Amino acid sequence: MTTIAEALDQLVRPDKTVAEVLLDEGCRGRHGSEICPVAVFLRKATGRNNVHAGVTRAYVRVTGLDWLDATMPDAVADFICEFDKGHHPELEVSDV
Repeated sequence: MTTIAEALDQLVRPDKTVAEVLLDEGCRGRHGSEICPVAVFLRKATGRNNVHAGVTRAYVRVTGLDWLDATMPDAVADFICEFDKGHHPELEVSDV
């Protein structure tokens, strides 16, 4: 199973922006740590449902109160900040 850190690494590529990778993967979302395109991508990549994508860290609930987390790569953090400011409307949907 892909870890959250491995999934985050898949978003940072030399040939594409984070937004382009998300668009290619069909990962759209709304503003919010559980429903943004990055969280949607992480759910898809890790196979886990309880994923949160903050600006500095990403979290996934393993069981009960047990969480795993990983530091957000700079490019992904930058994307989240841009998305929350209304950039990348092609990745925004009204219901996920």
